[in-house]
Amino acid sequence: MKFLYFVEKLGHFFFRRRSYASIPLFAFFFLFGRSSWHFFFLAMILIISGELIRIWAVSFSGPATRTRIIKAPFLAVRGPYEIIRHPIYFGNLLVGLGFTFSLTRNFIHILLFVAFFIVFYGSIIFAEERFLENRFQEEWVRYKEKVPLIIPRYFKKPYFGDLKTAFKSERSTFITISVILFLALFKLFVFPRLNFW
Repeated sequence: MKFLYFVEKLGHFFFRRRSYASIPLFAFFFLFGRSSWHFFFLAMILIISGELIRIWAVSFSGPATRTRIIKAPFLAVRGPYEIIRHPIYFGNLLVGLGFTFSLTRNFIHILLFVAFFIVFYGSIIFAEERFLENRFQEEWVRYKEKVPLIIPRYFKKPYFGDLKTAFKSERSTFITISVILFLALFKLFVFPRLNFW
């Protein structure tokens, strides 16, 4: 019980810092990793796919996903939320893997990102689901029983919600993607063998 309480508190702590918590990790990959053009093109596919999933999700969940505290004015159950309960974090996984591959091809570095993602977003998801269960009660329980956590059981033809709001909400993500890709290209073009290790 104490452990679950700790995980929930940790999830709230991480949620408030989720916009910048991964910066040291990607800075480490930039300094000590070596990528390649093959990995960079794979990274582009992952980043674009992940960001499209994020846009799709935010078009239904709205700008409440950008707050610094966990809250939900309504329970999002349409669009990608019909397939998985946390499509934004699934998109984050793809984008984060893309960032990693754009900066390093080191297997240990990739495992390091995966471990970071599991601990960081696992805690956030636990805290969010506790909040949603308290906020929406039976509605949440019924939804949780039908829809898997983060790995989809099936795929369906996408339809979109409020794309204007989604694109507006994702501006900071677009900037982050641009900065990471610029650094990755800079490293590949200017210092193809840059490695401070």
